[in-house]
Amino acid sequence: MTRQVKWAILFTPFEQEDTEYVKEGCGAMWDDKSPVKVFDTYEDAKKECAKWNTSEIVRWIGEQYE
Repeated sequence: MTRQVKWAILFTPFEQEDTEYVKEGCGAMWDDKSPVKVFDTYEDAKKECAKWNTSEIVRWIGEQYE
């Protein structure tokens, strides 16, 4: 059985050196419990990725990326 590939966005916040996932909702309201924003298509991920200066698209598998 083949898993459908999903996509997420990693970015580096200006005040941090580590990467973080783009999450659901307004960025100013995110916390450690906010769900990661996951995309069904690479095209949708590209649209979101364009909104972030330091972002990259990664494959999302469950609760991790590769």
